[in-house]
Amino acid sequence: MATATAYTLDQFLADTRATIKTKGIPAGLAEVREHLEKLLHNPELLKKHLGDPTPYAERATIGHDPETDV
Repeated sequence: MATATAYTLDQFLADTRATIKTKGIPAGLAEVREHLEKLLHNPELLKKHLGDPTPYAERATIGHDPETDV
C-alpha cells in the first residue's frame, strides 16, 4: 500500500498561483479554498513553519507568493 505524502506549502502556492492565473479572482476562489483545505490537513505544517504552538498573536505568515500576493 502506498503512503500519501503531505501536501506542502510549496505545492499550495504553486497550485494557487496556477488557479489565479487561469481563473482569476473571484472565479478561482472556490478552488483556492480547496487548496487551502488540503494544505491544512498536513499535520506538520504549522509546527514546521511556526515551531511549537504559541499563544494567539493576531496572525503569522508561513509563506507568501509575491507574484499573486497569496
